[in-house]
Amino acid sequence: MPTNPVPSKKNAILQYGAKVVDGGSTSITMYEKAMELHEKEGLVIIHPFEDPLVIAGQGTIGLEILEELPDVDTVVIPVSGGGLISGVAAALKETKPSVRVIGVNTEGAKAMYESLRKGYPFEVEKVETIADGLMAKKPGELTFAHTQKYVDEMVLVSEEEIIKTVLSLLERAKLVVEPSGAAALAAMIHGRTAIQGKKVAALVSGGNVNIKLLSELIDNYL
Repeated sequence: MPTNPVPSKKNAILQYGAKVVDGGSTSITMYEKAMELHEKEGLVIIHPFEDPLVIAGQGTIGLEILEELPDVDTVVIPVSGGGLISGVAAALKETKPSVRVIGVNTEGAKAMYESLRKGYPFEVEKVETIADGLMAKKPGELTFAHTQKYVDEMVLVSEEEIIKTVLSLLERAKLVVEPSGAAALAAMIHGRTAIQGKKVAALVSGGNVNIKLLSELIDNYL
């Protein structure tokens, strides 16, 4: 895990009986630490996004969306390393090619956004965002290829837009959503997507909220 993980995430992992290892401050250093453990202790690596079976598993979300909302026009998805959007977009496009797929990066962590703009997997110099689940510094080769093939558009949201969306979900929908999980809806609410008159599904993924941070946000924004 990162050096300063969300307490609720770390506590849950410990309560499940797992060991937590400090992996540094970025997705790159965490992977390097995982490789070190793999080589020294023979542990099996399951990559969080650059793995075809992980991508396929994520794709079941796309199938569920089509089952529950077969006439959906657009699906908006938060993006980090690209595993989630790779699977969901592939399932959607291969089943119903007319569906528009929009990915969302934060302005402080836009590795996939910059990669698509440059045409290759690009490592951003700095990652700094409240959305701790969207902090990949570089997408994988596999996830980049999937995203380049199946995703129609990547957009950016600001930190403030994410914060306001987290609080809106809490206040109006009675849902406790972590900042990473609110990114897709933030893009919709704050006009980053052209979805007027469309039937849209937004993925709200993740409820591991830092309670102390949430309290501070409530004090500052509500």
